[in-house]
Amino acid sequence: MKTASLLCLFLIVGVRAAFGQISAGNPLAAAAIRIGQEGLSAKSVSEKSGWPFKPSGDRVLVKKYAAVFSEEKDQQGALEDGMLKIITQYEEVAKGLHQENDPACALAFSIAILTSTAKGTELDDQAFLALSGRFRAALSNVKATDSQKQEFYEFALCSAGMVVTLATVAEGDAALKNLKALAEVQVLALVGAKVDQISLKGSDVSIKGIPIAKPVEKPASEFAPGFGYKVPEGWVQRSGWFVAERWSGGSVSMAQVRFGPAVPAKGSFSDALRAAWKQLVPASHTAKASGMVFRRFIGDGLFSQFICGKGPDADHSWDSLFTVFLIDCGAYWQPVVLAQTWNDTDTKYPPGGSMSASFSFPETCDIAEVFLRTFSCASAKGKPIVDKASLVGNYNCGSSSMAQWENIYTGATTMTIASSGGTLNLKSDSTFSDTFVSANGLAGAAKIRSAKGDGKWSIEGDILVLTYSHYDQGDGYVAKEHRRRIAGVVVFPSGEKVLVLKFSINQPVNAVTVQDKSDYYSTKKD
Repeated sequence: MKTASLLCLFLIVGVRAAFGQISAGNPLAAAAIRIGQEGLSAKSVSEKSGWPFKPSGDRVLVKKYAAVFSEEKDQQGALEDGMLKIITQYEEVAKGLHQENDPACALAFSIAILTSTAKGTELDDQAFLALSGRFRAALSNVKATDSQKQEFYEFALCSAGMVVTLATVAEGDAALKNLKALAEVQVLALVGAKVDQISLKGSDVSIKGIPIAKPVEKPASEFAPGFGYKVPEGWVQRSGWFVAERWSGGSVSMAQVRFGPAVPAKGSFSDALRAAWKQLVPASHTAKASGMVFRRFIGDGLFSQFICGKGPDADHSWDSLFTVFLIDCGAYWQPVVLAQTWNDTDTKYPPGGSMSASFSFPETCDIAEVFLRTFSCASAKGKPIVDKASLVGNYNCGSSSMAQWENIYTGATTMTIASSGGTLNLKSDSTFSDTFVSANGLAGAAKIRSAKGDGKWSIEGDILVLTYSHYDQGDGYVAKEHRRRIAGVVVFPSGEKVLVLKFSINQPVNAVTVQDKSDYYSTKKD
């Protein structure tokens, strides 16, 4: 059978790939992604007049898709040639089946190949034919232009074609493992489903839906009055958590958010925050909370404070990172917990697991920010980040690092240093003075820089603004203004006050970005 012959051409092993590029507004791509959320309808359409597209005469996506995988022109060309060869072979057989220029048929072909590759099962031509009718029923009512149909058609074929092309240079067990990871990612890109949602057994095919939680229009009774949020696209709800995932090969990075019951706004804010920590994080992390309490605006301009901490889970040797926010909603405070986790689905103790987990935290922080931006509470919007009087103090700051180098041929050693420090005196009359000095380079021959100035200070939102009346750094340059994002201010039982001022005001304040100790200022001891 021609269909069987076609599918057998692509029984392969391969290496990992990535998502291709398709227009964000393509309605067929959006409808296909919803299949993973809503499930695949049992309805099947064998043919539909007007559904196939009229080709433009050129390939509209193949070159762009190949460019995703390499910046080298010769490699791009090799990938492009490989995918074009596969698409041509597919089209010869599709024409014999009277299914040419059919986006649903192309999608069925790719999902059949990718699912069988990911699961390590035999390809089944009956499953391919059954999927074609089911996908046609799911997609043929979508209003799309010929160019949009062709773009999606090529996107589907490139997703499987890339697997086939890369397979030609793959060897060994590691390549097979990477191929399965590639196929899983491509399935997710095409229909928004994981391979374990898909069952292909002859003409009995199904894709089980996992719905995304619907946006919350009215806060539930356990929320602070007036507090609301919306679940962003791509997040799902599992066991009380809202979850977003990013897959890379066999590993997955996850941002997970859930809400605790609101508490009356009474007593100490920091005590309530630490109580929420003990309630909301796993037992393995209850002793991991940061000593410093940080603060930021969250969502629609809501004041919040947070603590964070990382440590290994009970069944892993690598760290998970937790953050607990307490959001000021007026008469009530709303707790929110963010969990950032990493896992390898292939082995319990992957080599380099601790490093991979730590590298995932910046990405999952960025993922979580999409959710945090949806928080709202109209009655509490616009509260100040800090009382101006609480910033008054005479602070110092500093950081240093060094590295020693040895010439393996001569045994000679050298040392490089990077050290900086300074003072910041914020006075109650809104004037300030500051100093700065740094040393960078070889020990004994480091380049020294220094600066000093004074002027007026003020607060704009969560930004400390230092406006200079006088400034001198020894080279004639005169600074007019410095701006620092306020990320925390705490008075410890010893009487020491610590102020966190982030030099990078374009970064969000979160558990990753508050770890730079050069941003920490502590009151000077007389």
